[in-house]
This record gives sequence, C-alpha cells and structure tokens, in this order.
Amino acid sequence: MARYAAFLRGINVGGHKPIKMAELTDILTGLGLENVKTYIQSGNFVFDADAASATAQKIEEGLLQALGYAVNVMLRSEQEMQAIIARDPFAGLELGDDAKPYVTLLYAPVGRELTLPWFSPNRDVEVFAATPGELFSLSHPYRGRFGFPNAFIEKELDVIATTRNWNTMRKVAALAAALTLTTG
Repeated sequence: MARYAAFLRGINVGGHKPIKMAELTDILTGLGLENVKTYIQSGNFVFDADAASATAQKIEEGLLQALGYAVNVMLRSEQEMQAIIARDPFAGLELGDDAKPYVTLLYAPVGRELTLPWFSPNRDVEVFAATPGELFSLSHPYRGRFGFPNAFIEKELDVIATTRNWNTMRKVAALAAALTLTTG
C-alpha cells in the first residue's frame, strides 16, 4: 500500500459536474481505494492503494461509470506531493494583495521547453517556475479580477490540467502526511 493525492478537474465549478464529497468518497471506496479523505468541495482527496489500483485511468473509468460524465484525475504520490511542497517556489516572494499563488497540475508533461517567466496575453497570469508535472504561477488583477491560470495553460500548451491555490496544495499534502497508512 502507498499513499496518493488526487485532484479532479472541473467538478463543482459554477454548478457543472456537481458531486458531494461524501458521494465521491463512497465511489472511490467502491473502486478499492482505502482511507479516502477529501479536502474541500473542489475534488481534492488522499487515499491508500496498491499500485495497480492507484492509476488515474482506473479512477477516471470508475468515476465515469458512477457519475455518467468524464472527470480527469491528476494523481501524485505522497512523495511527489512532499517534493512539490518542499520546492516551494513562492518562498521569499512578497505576495501582497496584487498576487495570488497557484499550482497547475498537468495531466501529461509539456512537450516543449518553456521560457520563464511566461505571461498570459493580459499579463494577469505569470508562470515563473515549472517541473515536468507542475507549473507554478502568480495571478495578478486585470480589469478588477484576478486571472486564473488553468484555461490559459491548457490552451497554450494543449494539455489537460487542473489548478489549485498554493494553500490548498499545502493542506492536501499535510492531510496525506497526517493519515495513518492502511496496512491491509
């Protein structure tokens, strides 16, 4: 058994693809995942499973069958989550009211080299750090609203992704670290 964190793309956003976290937990448990714990309503959860059960494809297939609609799953091992948090590219940055920190989890590695910093056309999203599976960005206000990295990144890189604020990532990693690993 190993511990994993998963992030669902596009559920409970603006009334689209609604699911209650208790229902999600039941579905995931029915797929053979153990010790499932969710964090807030945006589809973040940690669980224990053997490597054969802990694949994004198996979880996606189970969610499609249970919900009747497709949901992309960005999956990270507990070690990968801890490495993301330990990297902390936001450390030392002065984040005032004009910047929000985000991590975009990529479904697959980007097929090209990125020149950083990389800005959205309106300069409301600044991607300033990257790993093969994640992009780290700052959102800046533009016309009274903060930019959100996901649509920009997916369009420009032609990759499926989901974005979480840095605080959510830290809390999911802490949730994963705090649970007692299932030994069954």
